[in-house]
Amino acid sequence: MLFRSPVLGEALFVVGGFGLPFFVLGGLLAAVGLVLPFFKLEQRDGRVPSLEGEEGARKGLLELLSVPHVALRSLALLIAVISISFIYSSLEPHLRQFHLAPASVGLAFLVPGIIHAILSPLAGIAFDRVRHEAIIARITVTGLVSNCIAIVLVGPLPLLQLRPQLGLTFGALLIFGITTAVIYLSTFLEVLKTARVNGYLNPNALAAGWWSACMCLGGFVGPVMAGGLTDAMGFQHATYAILGLTLVVLGGLVVHECVGCIIAKSPES
Repeated sequence: MLFRSPVLGEALFVVGGFGLPFFVLGGLLAAVGLVLPFFKLEQRDGRVPSLEGEEGARKGLLELLSVPHVALRSLALLIAVISISFIYSSLEPHLRQFHLAPASVGLAFLVPGIIHAILSPLAGIAFDRVRHEAIIARITVTGLVSNCIAIVLVGPLPLLQLRPQLGLTFGALLIFGITTAVIYLSTFLEVLKTARVNGYLNPNALAAGWWSACMCLGGFVGPVMAGGLTDAMGFQHATYAILGLTLVVLGGLVVHECVGCIIAKSPES
């Protein structure tokens, strides 16, 4: 929905002006709120399971995050969400120099969503057939590399000494769609498998809660950084901060995987 909202907002703005998107959204929320109480979720078993004596019951989200493997995946997911939230919050002022129509601006916001929607099911099918954990870990690393490439191109980065180009911007948005599809799914699968292997009582709920927390935190940090940094130094220079954070997380993941490979190949293991 994050990807489709700007397009719908632009379309409603063109049709009815500034107020129409808010009236439509408010009306939909009110309608859902009135209808929702009439739906009752049925439980197959009304009994509440006892958690006493369960080893996994004593394990929570903080203990899961204390695992280095999970902590690094959390940072990878967080930086991916921060990056796309940063771009979504500051892209429209950057596109003004190209004198695009409102519908074209909305289309720019739709590009990552289209790519994400196409690749996510395909990535899910592919990951389901992967049996080696190291391969999924390398896919996460690849996603962070693509995130770096997108950040470099979207401005583009002042270091390249290139003038802003609409083609580069749309190409970067396409790569952002690839990044989100790869990182969102690969990190979730890795954390879910870690929770299951370590005997957590409800690994599915724990992994889902972890994923939602990272998404919400990144969705908050990204726009805040976008507003502050873009006002202070402009869009192109502000991308240095996102690139730096991505490189730090990428370096940590690469070191962790290299150390893991060395330990796995050592005679003592």
